[in-house]
Amino acid sequence: MRVIMTSAQHRLAWISAALLSFAGAWLFQFYGNNVRSYFNTESLFAWWGLQWFNPRSQTEYGPIILLTSIGLTIWNWRRTPEDSSEPCPRAAVLLIMAGLALHAGGLIVEQARISIVGLLVFINGIAWLAGGRRAGRASAFPLLFLLFALPLEFLFDEFGFYLRLAVIQSSTTLAHLVGIGVFRNGTHLISPDGSFNYDVEPACSGIRSLVALTALTLLVGYCCFRTWWRRGFLLAVAFPFAYLGNVARIFTIILAAEWFGQEAGMVVHEWFGFLVFVIVLGLALATVSALEKWIPEKPLAVRQTSQKPLTSTRALGLTLVVGLGSIALCAAFAAKVENLGRSAEAGVRLTADGEQPQPLPNLLGPGLEWAGKVAPISEIERTVLPPDTGFSRSNYIHLDGGGELVYFSIVLCGKGRGAIHRPELCLVGQGWRIERKSLHDFAIPGMPDGLEATVLEIERTVQTEDGEVVIPGLFAYWFVGRDRVAATNIERMAWFAWDRLTRLQSHRWAYLFAQTDCPDGREAGLARLQSVIGEVVPVVQTAGFPSAE
Repeated sequence: MRVIMTSAQHRLAWISAALLSFAGAWLFQFYGNNVRSYFNTESLFAWWGLQWFNPRSQTEYGPIILLTSIGLTIWNWRRTPEDSSEPCPRAAVLLIMAGLALHAGGLIVEQARISIVGLLVFINGIAWLAGGRRAGRASAFPLLFLLFALPLEFLFDEFGFYLRLAVIQSSTTLAHLVGIGVFRNGTHLISPDGSFNYDVEPACSGIRSLVALTALTLLVGYCCFRTWWRRGFLLAVAFPFAYLGNVARIFTIILAAEWFGQEAGMVVHEWFGFLVFVIVLGLALATVSALEKWIPEKPLAVRQTSQKPLTSTRALGLTLVVGLGSIALCAAFAAKVENLGRSAEAGVRLTADGEQPQPLPNLLGPGLEWAGKVAPISEIERTVLPPDTGFSRSNYIHLDGGGELVYFSIVLCGKGRGAIHRPELCLVGQGWRIERKSLHDFAIPGMPDGLEATVLEIERTVQTEDGEVVIPGLFAYWFVGRDRVAATNIERMAWFAWDRLTRLQSHRWAYLFAQTDCPDGREAGLARLQSVIGEVVPVVQTAGFPSAE
């Protein structure tokens, strides 16, 4: 349909969009973020932008995604008919309110990523108001594409480790098929004659390249096809393509090391990262060619145009009033959520003032064979973590004189949740390598179902007078809220969000862990952890016991 807009209506649509844009920018700038763990800012724009320049977030490609989205918007705008530019107030107000609702939900559960999704939906609503169907559709996919610039580092820890092991296993199998007798030890690839020894680091797991390559494949599908099922199919095959690309890279490193030595393998590692992108892009283009050949798209039908009534001035004015009112309500809600009270209760026993976890017991075991010595809190922890963070930790030494040692720690969050984080961050920062990751049930007296915890098999290399020495160890961790026990960080985040959403209250979550060196093997290390955890948990923890439910 062809629409002839009056200049007055055109001005009103753009004025309404501009006013809502300024109001929305004010909301997301000053009431956009209530997560102050690492970036102490109330601005959602600053929180997101800073993530792109923070190596720990592993989202350094964010600016590239942003520029690509801007280019896609311009490209879409130019190829969309001009006769679809009439404002769409109904679609605009629905999208604006949906975006604000998502932002409110993100504030409740303290997840800035949800607020970012709300911001993108809000922007699309403004586009529908200012430029109608033409602008709304032109910006829809580019805004969706920006989701690839979200910081998803927690996924790297939870899933990247398993993807890394799968890539290593497949590469090892291929090497065996061509007669190379490489063997795998955790994340290490070692030749039988000792000519090469590689540790496949998390950056080589494929999870980070999976995000980038998925974005690349989706972009290829969007530019080459119009139908969404074809685009979706290309997106789905991006996952196995990225996996195959990373297997090819590790396998190439093995071949180079076997034929030319360790240094040649390192050269391949440093310079052949582009090989993954070449493989995946080639597979994506081959898939596009196959679809175009075997299932060609039908020609785009020519739209018939005719005149229709203009959007009423009343509808535009109502959209402006409803939008501004919703923004004001969201700001008031954000201010209330900012001061949302936390429960004083915790899943661990507290000191008399309710601020700190109670001290750990000094002696453990039926025969009091474990003696504890209070471990100090490092300056870096006191500097990085919020000042109201609670600590209780001890080094437990076995009194049989064998030198067996287990380190037990409780970290209790205060008003914020910045003290609780993924332990993998600290371990890697301390020089440990994570070799394996699994769940393990520890037997706890008085806890019928036992205590499920995540166990990391770790090791690090220490320089001694006799050369380098590899020290293996075990690290078991879990999280507790007032009446919750979570073995993984994702589980804790889910329970935290659920309690905030349904109870409008959050517990003082605590992070508990036990660590021991295990030069005598994994089973002996687990036995030491079991001995200490089984004695300490009934004394210091309340969550998970029948009396606490």
